[in-house]
Amino acid sequence: MVWVGPHQLLCPLCRGTLFWDREVQLNTAGMSFLNLDWANASATGVQCADCSRLELFADSGQVRFSTPEAQP
Repeated sequence: MVWVGPHQLLCPLCRGTLFWDREVQLNTAGMSFLNLDWANASATGVQCADCSRLELFADSGQVRFSTPEAQP
């Protein structure tokens, strides 16, 4: 389960509640051209386990992951 602030995240496409997480690099053309991709910002990506829809969150501190038994 994923929580964004006090809210449980539901997939807007299929209403799923199980997600996979990953860090996503937010590359820009200019930084890539200069081979400085490592200096770009990153975001927290959560992918729905049911339909594979991907959501990005810029403020990683607001996103929390938990098991169904460990709800906040």
